Amino acid sequence: MNTFRFLNFPVYGKSKDFYKRILRVVAKIDDYGLKDQIRRAALSIILNLAEGSAKISDKEFSRFLQLSL
Repeated sequence: MNTFRFLNFPVYGKSKDFYKRILRVVAKIDDYGLKDQIRRAALSIILNLAEGSAKISDKEFSRFLQLSL
């Protein structure tokens, strides 16, 4: 089983692009707490895709996809 199968998913590339756009947008926010929370939320999409793809069963992987949503 390919542990890094998430690299082949179009949604992975789109989520990375989304994260880069978020970084540009939040750079303009003065409230550090809000800025940090938005950055972490956007990053969690990418991390859940990566972590979920390492799971053996598709059911577990599906759970991580739901977390990403």
